[in-house]
Amino acid sequence: MNVQDFEKIMRGINFRVESCEKYLGAIKSTEDLSHLSLADAKELKEFCVNEETIMTKIAMVDLYHVIGMANLTPTQMMKFTYRVHDYLQFRPRIKAIANHLESIFQLPVIPVTSRFKLLALCNLTLESGEGAIEEEASLEDYINLKKPTEKVPFDLSETVLRIPRERAKEFIDFLSALHRQKYSYPTFIDKASRLTEYLGVHWTYFGSDYIEGSIKSQELLKKIHEYLIANKL
Repeated sequence: MNVQDFEKIMRGINFRVESCEKYLGAIKSTEDLSHLSLADAKELKEFCVNEETIMTKIAMVDLYHVIGMANLTPTQMMKFTYRVHDYLQFRPRIKAIANHLESIFQLPVIPVTSRFKLLALCNLTLESGEGAIEEEASLEDYINLKKPTEKVPFDLSETVLRIPRERAKEFIDFLSALHRQKYSYPTFIDKASRLTEYLGVHWTYFGSDYIEGSIKSQELLKKIHEYLIANKL
């Protein structure tokens, strides 16, 4: 590969590694998390949620295209793959924080060990990390990444949210993924049918055709807008 293009690739992977070191370099254990301020914990959570998506795209799509198509020299290949290795060492911590840092009373377990059974190359199971096995890595990471490009199960007009009744369960799954927190579908139906405020929305109509409400939570409205913009919906 020509020097200019290779330097562009290396700048990209170096930036990702440096970002991870900035946020996670000092986070080696659950105890390290417990010493963070609420503001720092919030910032760390947001970084990990965003970085998990970026890392999945790099590891499961960009990586094999660079190796297979970029015509790297042996020296370039070694330099690039070793740097990718540095980057992926952060993945268990990123996933643990992105998916499980929800409360100061129940912090995620760190360090984490990941395990993955090779799909086709040979009969071999790989492990990476220093702690108890908390994560079974799989292709679900990329499959779940692709799902957000599907049409969302609601219509949004300013702050008014309208959900087709047959897609109400999809809406709860969507919110659960958006907030990285499991919400109860039966509880949602109960609250919405009684036209109360739930999940940051004041539900104003509950019919056989659709459910409608007015978003009261600015945080929820912001997250939905960011999601729609990011996925060009």
